[in-house]
Formats: sequence, structure tokens, C-alpha cells
Amino acid sequence: MKTRYIALPVLSVLFSASFLLSTGAQAADVPARGPIAFSDYDTDKNGSISEAEFNAAHDKRMQNNSAAGMPMKGAANRPMFSQFDTNNDGKLSADELKNGQMQHQQEMMDMRKDQMMNMQNMHKKNMQQ
Repeated sequence: MKTRYIALPVLSVLFSASFLLSTGAQAADVPARGPIAFSDYDTDKNGSISEAEFNAAHDKRMQNNSAAGMPMKGAANRPMFSQFDTNNDGKLSADELKNGQMQHQQEMMDMRKDQMMNMQNMHKKNMQQ
């Protein structure tokens, strides 16, 4: 009888620890910011990324960031699969992903630069009045 009373809490603790470790490992495989690695997208390990895998990785990032209390200010600028699939074959190669990520990062930098310039121009106009 004593064995049951000891075994149940021990099993409960072990199960809880393994659950926490497994969810922590899943959350860690998609970075909170920056480019997501090809291997993190390619969950079926077939050497290409389907639209479902692409969207799942982005959804996972959003869920992880939301759970961590991070702001979701860039969600509206999320890249679309079709922007990366330059040959329109319905899957992404490593080169398409890399090129798409570089192009998306450049677009985000240009957008931030434009926003900064607009803010500076508004500030100048306000100072002249």
C-alpha cells in the first residue's frame, strides 16, 4: 500500500517534468525573432518546404511569442508563402527560402527607414510652425 502512495506522486512529477521539457523543446526550435532556419520549416525532412509547413512555423512563432507576452507588432507584415515561391511549384527550396528571407528583411528595413524619415519630416514641420 505504501508503494502506491509513493509511486503515484513520483510518476506525476516525472510526467510533469517530461511534459514541460517536451513543450520547452518545441518552443525553442522556432526563434522568437529573425529568420527561421530551413530545418525548422521542413518538419517532414523531405528537403523542401510546403505551404502548410511554412504557415505552421510562422503560427508556432506567433503562439510562442504570444505566450511569452511579446508584442505582436510585426504580425501584419508577415511574409507570404507565394512571395517566396518564385518558381510557383508549391514548395520552397533552401535557395528560395534564403532569397525570400533576405528580400523580406530588406523590405522591413526600407519600411522602417521610410517611417523614420516621415517622423523626421513631421518633426521639422512642427518646429517651423
